[in-house]
Parts: sequence; C-alpha cells; structure tokens
Amino acid sequence: MEYFELTFFCPREMYRAVMDAIIKSRLANLACTADNTRFDVLDGEGTDYTALRVCLGNLIFTKENCARMIGRLSRYVSAVYREIKEISFATGIYELTGYYCRRKQSLTELNRDFMRKFPLAFYRTGEDFSPGITAFTDGNVTCIFHEGAQNLW
Repeated sequence: MEYFELTFFCPREMYRAVMDAIIKSRLANLACTADNTRFDVLDGEGTDYTALRVCLGNLIFTKENCARMIGRLSRYVSAVYREIKEISFATGIYELTGYYCRRKQSLTELNRDFMRKFPLAFYRTGEDFSPGITAFTDGNVTCIFHEGAQNLW
C-alpha cells in the first residue's frame, strides 16, 4: 500500500503535545480509518526538530478530486495548527519525507528550497512561504502547491 505522508515539523521538545493534537484532530475528515492510517516520528539524533508523520493509506489524488483532497488535508492541518502554536509548518508527499529530511539537523535548514521538494506545503496564514500556487487558505493555514515537485496523480 502506498502512503501519503502529511508531516508536521516542530521543535524537538514539543513533539508529544503535537502528537496528541494530531491524533485528537478529526482524521475522519480525511476519509481515513485506523486500518489505513499510521503514525510515525522522524527524530534524528542531533536535530533540533521532530517530524511527525500521519501516513494515510489509499489517499488517491486525481485531476478531478485534487482540489477537494487539498481542501480536506488543509482543514485537518488547520485544526492541528489551532491546537498547537509551536508547529513550524507541515508538508504533504507520497513516501519521500524521510529521504528529504536526512542530513537536515535544524529547522533553519528546512527553508524555501527544501519546501519546494514537496507538492504540498502548509504554512500559517501570514507567514512568508515558498513560491507556488495558493491551493487553499482559511485564515489559519495556507496550502501552497508546488507544480515542479512530485506529481500527485
């Protein structure tokens, strides 16, 4: 099964509170069940951040449903952002988060160039973000779609 990774990046010391908020937020809005959802922590030794992944199985993007799926993901991210102010940002990609995060030791290394590798990047509304197409905004979260990144469909 291929998993879509929705990953939240936060300062290392905040990961337990962020994990609780991620689990508490309504995964049902993403049409996910316990059978096809798993949680994972990328916590490299010597890093100042933790990446918490929500791995969503059977989350299929098509050209026809792309806007709807991005809206669902964005609303979920927005709910988590409302719970935890310390989350720096979130990303969405099929199964490459760990690969892109290797050798990154600090949140400051996860900059615009890093973010453009992900098809979806979620920022708090009003924050400076990587260039791309604004796919969703709700006053709390802005989702940027990077056309040159991994193809979602």
